Amino acid sequence: MKANYVYHADAEPPSKGGRAVIVIHERDRSADNPKGLRAYRVVIETDSRTGGTTVVTENLKLSELLAAAMDADARRWGTGATGCGATGIVGW
Repeated sequence: MKANYVYHADAEPPSKGGRAVIVIHERDRSADNPKGLRAYRVVIETDSRTGGTTVVTENLKLSELLAAAMDADARRWGTGATGCGATGIVGW
């Protein structure tokens, strides 16, 4: 994905709630800043009442196949796993 996309993440410290937002952008090679249009978003939030964590994904422009792979990876990462799952998608 690095050839066609870049990401940006904002994360709060745990003392401020620990919310994190990761946005995948289309790579814009014609601009000084390579972050083009938003293509995918992952929001991670902790519920202070239950101590649980919520992972919400939103597909903005990715193909359904790639978005499904991203969703599966985000959910795996939420369990503590690392790396990307095998997708069979060329360029993943």
